[in-house]
Amino acid sequence: MHSTLIIPPSNSKEILILPESVAIEVPLDKKIALATVDWVRALNQAEAHSKEGFKTDKRALTEGVWYPFSHWKAVESIDQAATKKLMEFLAATHSHVCGFANRKFFQNIPDFTSSGFKGYRIMHFVLKDNVLPTDAIKSVRLGLSIIDCGMACQIARYGALLEVLGEKKFNILFGNSNRGQKMNIGYLVDDHLQPMKYFVRFSEAAIESVVRQNYKKKPEKIQGEMGNRPVKVGELVEIRGVATHRQKHPWTENAGYNLICSDDTPGKQRFIGLGTEGTEEEIVKQLVAGYNKNFQWSDIFPGLKNAINQAIANKYKDHQVTGLDEKKDEGFNSGSMQHFNLSLIQDLIDLPEEQVSMSYVRNHPCHNSLVMCEQAVVSKVLNEA
Repeated sequence: MHSTLIIPPSNSKEILILPESVAIEVPLDKKIALATVDWVRALNQAEAHSKEGFKTDKRALTEGVWYPFSHWKAVESIDQAATKKLMEFLAATHSHVCGFANRKFFQNIPDFTSSGFKGYRIMHFVLKDNVLPTDAIKSVRLGLSIIDCGMACQIARYGALLEVLGEKKFNILFGNSNRGQKMNIGYLVDDHLQPMKYFVRFSEAAIESVVRQNYKKKPEKIQGEMGNRPVKVGELVEIRGVATHRQKHPWTENAGYNLICSDDTPGKQRFIGLGTEGTEEEIVKQLVAGYNKNFQWSDIFPGLKNAINQAIANKYKDHQVTGLDEKKDEGFNSGSMQHFNLSLIQDLIDLPEEQVSMSYVRNHPCHNSLVMCEQAVVSKVLNEA
């Protein structure tokens, strides 16, 4: 039998030898946090590979992970005769606006509100009937997937749940049986079609930040500073770009990023998302550089031009900034931090498979505890001297 060497604390002179078969239990919060980071890192690496790989292997255009703008520009750069059928298909499915996920597993969500385009919800896909959620979530990493940063974080969270719950319970919860609710890999709209909303919650720091801002009670007390934010590994956060980015660049990915914290070490905090990884300072520089690029009308997807006011874009075409302004709600959004409902997930892990259901999830007491947490935070802030 092989053995594993365990190094004790530095003040000890003992060396302990444990059998390799003795597993060291990883706490659930750490396990699910690291799984989330691993999933979003895989998507980030796939996106980077696609942007470079298509130059030598055109299959990346139909197999990779992409932002809409980057994919459209890549396809445009190839001989039109070679990509005609692909362009026609993507135009017919509005994929460079609404996104794209493997049609064997996912389908668009009808939406005729402001969240939709041509009758489809932008960047939202729900599981098809009679397919396994486990197969579907794994297919996203293989592509073709045309997604945004919010979807990447959402996919990573589903992937993390798969890692800790196991395939059988994951398929029950996010399949189309009467015990589940079909997986929705979109992020922006958090309505009745999104089962993930029951598995995550805003952190107490995020709640306190919002309360302090709303009541004008020293919001800086909880917001922290660059490199030292109240965030933990695995949590989803938002770093907003320049407030007028959508006016100057109506269709690029540098308006802001949804990210996962990958290192919460004070002074060395790092974040990762689709198309970006680094410290808060590095990501802010990336957002500023994205804004300061010259606007070109030719960079707008033809299918979007009728929906965009060119005069507004031209008004900002020469506008430049040197940094982000917190007074304009730019930069780190301290009210955005979200983490998993660990008590719910632990109970699902412990629960016999035959008792697992979305009904159990919806009625779990953790949802009441969130309301109580919010009330306690409001009371604490308002009663401060």
